[in-house]
Amino acid sequence: MVDRVAEKMSDAEVERRVEAILAGIELHKSTQKELKKTKPDQNTFNDEGEISHEGYSPELSEKRSKLKAKLGQIAASLQVAVKGRPQALYDLLDKQKKK
Repeated sequence: MVDRVAEKMSDAEVERRVEAILAGIELHKSTQKELKKTKPDQNTFNDEGEISHEGYSPELSEKRSKLKAKLGQIAASLQVAVKGRPQALYDLLDKQKKK
């Protein structure tokens, strides 16, 4: 009977970790999509009226920096979780739920 309890608890923990990793992957994908949506919002033009340079406003540049940092955190948390230490991923996902 003790073996069955231990097995059930083990299965529940494995399922929790799998769900967290899948949620982390989805969060990474959605953050990547959000980053790709941020297009340059400031342009300079040459004499022919063609765009010679595209750039980001300070606000958009800051947003992109935050998204890149978030991607790094997600990737690091996923790597650690896959190696068997999922607490950082759990914390990151809980933080995202609170937003």
